[in-house]
Amino acid sequence: MEEEIKTKVCSRCKRGLPLTKFRREKSRKDGLQMWCKDCQSEYGRERNKILHPTESKIRDVLRICKQCGIVFEVKYPYQHPQYCSRECAYIGNRSKIKCKCLTFGKEFEVWTSYIVRGGGKYCSVGCKSIARRKRINRVCQQCGKEFETTQYKVDHERGKFCSDECSRKFRIGKKWSEDKCLNLRYIRRGENAYQWKDGVTSLNNQIRHCTKMRKWILSIFARDNYRDWFSGCKGTRKNPIQAHHIIPFHTIIEKYNITTLEEAESCEELWDINNGITMLKNSHKAYHDMWGW
Repeated sequence: MEEEIKTKVCSRCKRGLPLTKFRREKSRKDGLQMWCKDCQSEYGRERNKILHPTESKIRDVLRICKQCGIVFEVKYPYQHPQYCSRECAYIGNRSKIKCKCLTFGKEFEVWTSYIVRGGGKYCSVGCKSIARRKRINRVCQQCGKEFETTQYKVDHERGKFCSDECSRKFRIGKKWSEDKCLNLRYIRRGENAYQWKDGVTSLNNQIRHCTKMRKWILSIFARDNYRDWFSGCKGTRKNPIQAHHIIPFHTIIEKYNITTLEEAESCEELWDINNGITMLKNSHKAYHDMWGW
């Protein structure tokens, strides 16, 4: 028994070898790996030849240290070290260089490691933000003074005044007309909307998410005192209340042949309060599962 314990058979080369020829592995019962050390090193060499066929230790490449200027050898051609040792790397990365700010030309010091990563162009975050924003000269609509603004504000119909005071003075005594207030909802609708995506939204979603539908739902909730029409229970987070159409929603649309949102808003039967009741979410789903949508 003692001889069997002292030796082990390698599962790769099928040789009986002493335990000292195997590396440790806690997950195994005997605490040793299945392959011997020779088989593992042989497998590693074969694997490196497949993964890195052109990388051989025979080829040596010469590099020049950026800190001390000494020529040193690199064993592998794919390596690109800039320093010959860790000491030179520490000194080179921790040294400071004087640079000029690209925005206002101010001189400042920066670490060399920061320059290697593409930094060291601006002296502060403010200068960086100014340089990245395209500046445009405009004339204030209130005082006539020239001032600078960004292209972003101009594209979004802003940047018309040089200060908040001029903006307030310009708006004093000026109010929107009643026609403009009534037509505000139509100004940025359709192709003029900022989230327009070539009419991807379906007619069903447009009607169900419009403001008139929201008012219709709230009026039904208020009429039923925010309780289920059948049980009289209040809604909860898990089981909220919902508005149910007595005459189905799609039936009204097919009856009046509605194809646009404007036609739906002008249809009186679609917004009739007597055509809706309040139901809990679970009972509403069970009703439609039984009778269809």
